[in-house]
Amino acid sequence: MTASSLAEDAQRQRAAQRRRVLLSTAIILLASLLVIIALTLAWHLSVADLISALIVGGVSWGLLITAIQAIRERLRLADLPRPLKARGGLGVMLFLLLFLILAFWGFAQAPGVVAPAWLGGIALVAVATIRWAKVALRPRFHIRIVNDGCTLVLNAGASLLESLRNRGYDLFVQCGGKGQCATCRVRVVEGPHGWGPAPQGILTPALLQENWVLACQVRVQNDMVIELFKPLVLGWPTLDTQPLPRPQPWAAAGFPQLSSRAQRLRHGLPGFDCAACGYDTCNAYAQAMAQGQASLDRCLPGGQPVLTRLQAEAQELHLVQVIPSHA
Repeated sequence: MTASSLAEDAQRQRAAQRRRVLLSTAIILLASLLVIIALTLAWHLSVADLISALIVGGVSWGLLITAIQAIRERLRLADLPRPLKARGGLGVMLFLLLFLILAFWGFAQAPGVVAPAWLGGIALVAVATIRWAKVALRPRFHIRIVNDGCTLVLNAGASLLESLRNRGYDLFVQCGGKGQCATCRVRVVEGPHGWGPAPQGILTPALLQENWVLACQVRVQNDMVIELFKPLVLGWPTLDTQPLPRPQPWAAAGFPQLSSRAQRLRHGLPGFDCAACGYDTCNAYAQAMAQGQASLDRCLPGGQPVLTRLQAEAQELHLVQVIPSHA
């Protein structure tokens, strides 16, 4: 599927979704208004009484829902019996539903609470519907990933890196998402070109020519087809959308096949054997640095943090033949 056909399909889907959201919102708001009018007439409420009931009831329900959410979060983290946590926490949800029913029953027993409870609840539903519609009508874009053929639907302005991570694509980020390395880079196969300095970061001219950008600095504003840099993807989505366990970047026992100097330098490298430095493995690159045959700044995925660590190790090891070219 090309970018143009992807954009046309996405535009049709957005138009259909917009119609559904607007229709649903209009129906709920109209029904809420009619019910409020009917109850106001049935209870012979004045305008002042109506406004008071809406405010008191809405605030009361809002506080109650906030309390239930807090209780649910505490129960989710608590050491509960297994039946309560079974089936995705169904027991906890049933407990909270019972709590809500009891709370509503208690409200109904108090004099002068029936009107605020009903009217406030209806008003809260109307407000929640408007907020839902506002989120649902926010522009969304389709991002297709050529590595596995998946297509993500992301909100406009969302961080590409965080969106990928939330969907199970665990990209390695050496600098913490500050745009100071090149580990989270992705290639825009089809989509916008002419990126600004922030998405380009420290990428080399050759990578920029191929339209690679830093995912941590890209905000989604268009439909795109992208390619992830596979050697630095730590985890891929599984059926339950959870990323696979992170692979260990190196063996815990060290690198007995390397010299002692090379071992120290090797611990400063990411360990993904991406060959971006020109060597097949990080071990080979570390050995070359230890022998003064390779410079310290060839680990493009590691960026400045890795270079700083290598420089510190090189100074302690007195590798003066390597340091001067990076001073």
